[in-house]
Amino acid sequence: EEYDPQSNTWATKQSMPTGRSYPAITLNALGNIYVIGGNIKDPAEEPVILTNIVEEYNTTTNLWKTVTPFPLNIFQLNATLGKDNKIYVVGGQTDTDQAINSLYLGSFSELNPVTLDVKLLKQTDPLWKNKTYDNAQIWSPFAKTIERWGCALTSATMILNFHGINKLPNGSNLNPSNLNNWLKNQKDGYVSTGWVNWLAISRLSRLAKEVNEITSFDALEYSKIYGPNKDKLKEDIEASMPDIIEVPGHFVVAKGIINDTFEINDPFYDRDTLKEDYSNTFNNINRFVPSSTDLSYIMIVINPEIDLNLKSDDGTVIGDLFTQEPIIDDLNSSNTNSPIKILYFQKPTLGNYELEIFSRNDNKQYKVSILIYDKYGNVNLHSQAGIVGPNISNKFYINVDKENSNKSKSGKKVNFQTLIDDITLLKNLKMINSGIAVNLLKIANELKINAEKNQKLIVKIKITIMESLIKAVKNTLIKDPAYSILIEDLNFLKK
Repeated sequence: EEYDPQSNTWATKQSMPTGRSYPAITLNALGNIYVIGGNIKDPAEEPVILTNIVEEYNTTTNLWKTVTPFPLNIFQLNATLGKDNKIYVVGGQTDTDQAINSLYLGSFSELNPVTLDVKLLKQTDPLWKNKTYDNAQIWSPFAKTIERWGCALTSATMILNFHGINKLPNGSNLNPSNLNNWLKNQKDGYVSTGWVNWLAISRLSRLAKEVNEITSFDALEYSKIYGPNKDKLKEDIEASMPDIIEVPGHFVVAKGIINDTFEINDPFYDRDTLKEDYSNTFNNINRFVPSSTDLSYIMIVINPEIDLNLKSDDGTVIGDLFTQEPIIDDLNSSNTNSPIKILYFQKPTLGNYELEIFSRNDNKQYKVSILIYDKYGNVNLHSQAGIVGPNISNKFYINVDKENSNKSKSGKKVNFQTLIDDITLLKNLKMINSGIAVNLLKIANELKINAEKNQKLIVKIKITIMESLIKAVKNTLIKDPAYSILIEDLNFLKK
């Protein structure tokens, strides 16, 4: 049982595999709990039956595993963590009722090699290698197959299968081909040019729970570890949790620990360890933790040359921002998809947030996707294009409802000054004819004055005039995406 002093509540956690009384209990340096020895028979009965079993509980993953046994069967012993990060076991009683004064030293962090039973799948399998990956016919028309781009897709399939998710919610087999189709049918399954959205994979694990008859967890909760954190990867594998790791231009599954490296399932190459052509390192870790907690997230996706900040209600900058480097076509290393910039903010609280998009240097176009996930992993998605410059930013409101994604909202913060800024930037980028821009700026400045005077009817009429003018010269004097940006601005100002 886990007690939370802040909320004054108890929660039932994963049961210890071996029931016993009078064991020793201690922590290791990572904060994992060890249970050593004990009586595995009813304490009221004689004779006692002692054990030497040692089991480790990981408080992060809510998982138990059996580690190196104690040298003898024992109970009524004591254990503690020493300043050298090793575990000391003192005293106790043996099968013959003899009390002992022995002192045992254990280093349970130095375990034997571990290999998890992750079934190897290949993106080169003839059953699916020639299937069209995502919408690659658009962004890579001459190289569009799972064989070329399916490393993350196939790695995700291996992780789902390992955790017992072998069928999709509709009952069909969960393999790279069917998972690809499922993702393509989700509004958030892939983002930008073929990037598997890990948060959609997390939602899938919840939706597929019932058809796979899973009772041990509610969903696989996604989190990202930035950088080559080998200690965290080792900890996850020792807790029976394989991870998807990113190596330059490619994704593989880390499934074991052997000597000074990690065993991997590589979905394309015939490589078994991280030492083989990966220099025994990696870029980051994508974790899927069996969980009963909530799946809520704010996720922002934008082109990498754009800068952004996500702020909470009190103005604090929040979230983890990183640039996702491109995937390399596994059959042609000179061919890649497009890099993207992603911001993650896990488990946002109910309420309002502000996204600011800006450019530190030149005027730049952007396309942003704002994805708001509720605690069930359902998504509210808003995408919009825009232009920002060194002195002109765009701001978006984000309103989070953790219970129902349909009630979450996001959109650009628009007023008559931002409309003037947009017209000016579009004119400078020569996306609006200068003569039309002069007329639009004249109307926009008048609208700003009319709005300040609360002349609602005049504002409504002038917005309609401006909208008609923009539509009349679409594709001739106003190019896309300038047309879309201005129409979106006017649609907001109509409200």
